[in-house]
Amino acid sequence: MKITVDTNEILKITDTSELEAKITEISNALLSEGNQEKAYELRKLIPVATNRFSKIGQKELLETTKRKLIGLLENDSISKTMTEVVAIDTVGTLLGNIKNYFELMFRKTSHAKCSKHISDIQKVFEIENEYDLQHYLYALLRSVFPLVRIEENQDTGVGTVRKDIAIDEFDIAIELKCTRNSMDLRKLSEEVASDIIHYDNKNLFFLIYDKAHIIENADLFKIRYENTNIDKRVRIYIFSIH
Repeated sequence: MKITVDTNEILKITDTSELEAKITEISNALLSEGNQEKAYELRKLIPVATNRFSKIGQKELLETTKRKLIGLLENDSISKTMTEVVAIDTVGTLLGNIKNYFELMFRKTSHAKCSKHISDIQKVFEIENEYDLQHYLYALLRSVFPLVRIEENQDTGVGTVRKDIAIDEFDIAIELKCTRNSMDLRKLSEEVASDIIHYDNKNLFFLIYDKAHIIENADLFKIRYENTNIDKRVRIYIFSIH
């Protein structure tokens, strides 16, 4: 990209209309250079989402859009080498095999020549909640998708929902669940159904760590929700660690 953009200038923007004007300015410059693909990607950030009910929520949405803009401007490598189909397959493969990662990393006896730190980590390892799961998954995804983000806000029109993990360049959102003894299958099902309705991403993944073993038939659970909305590609991955 030939044009030069001062990211600090973008970060200083505090008004929605000002940010939209800046996005339009940059996309027009890209069009003049013949970079229609990148200009189109930037234009998709307009209009900037608004939260009529919360000044704090509106500020978070503004900051999210600024991060998306800067990310698209600073990093072209992934979008040039990976299509959306490949990105979806990559995320699906990682989520589908994440149990293997946890068991090999934290349950399998380490090599005799490994440092004591490895065995010490294995002794204390435990996924207690969604935030623990988010920490591990984010680190894994970041090695493949440099622009992956955590805790991204989305205005639904009646409030704000917070996506656990988002890969904006491929319109992917990942929602994490960790079952607990106080949760029953009905509660989990309600949460999943609500997320499918409210999330605006075309590609929506769920990674469910069934810590409390409340899902008796994982295949039936997946089928029930993966075929509920023809406008979204929903995929559910369920695992537990012994």
